[in-house]
Amino acid sequence: MRKHGEQLAQQELAGALGRRDDCEDELRLAEQLAGGAMTGQRAATGRVQSAEELQSHQAWLERTEQAHATVAENLTRHQREVERRRAALTAAARETKALDRLELRRRSEFERNAAQRDGYVTDEVALNVFRGNAA
Repeated sequence: MRKHGEQLAQQELAGALGRRDDCEDELRLAEQLAGGAMTGQRAATGRVQSAEELQSHQAWLERTEQAHATVAENLTRHQREVERRRAALTAAARETKALDRLELRRRSEFERNAAQRDGYVTDEVALNVFRGNAA
């Protein structure tokens, strides 16, 4: 049961890492689009354009910058999620380790008590055999 909790935490961390990596890819794409829009805006300022074209370029630039900002916020959220999942995995691993140590300690205690009981029984049998031979 405790191993399942740790495995679940590992799977959740893996999922969070995958989502973060996907978001990083999206951010790189958004950076490229924003950079392309900025380059296009600079190139457009050197030539004569209508007001409509200038507004269109500006709107495109603003949309790409907003998309970039949104993806950057998502990446920050995914990074926080990865940190939470990593902390949960650490806690689950620590709990599993503590429970394993407790189980080992209890098993050792049980085996020690069983050996002691076996010793008592062996001593009792030997005592009875000795008493029988002495009589």
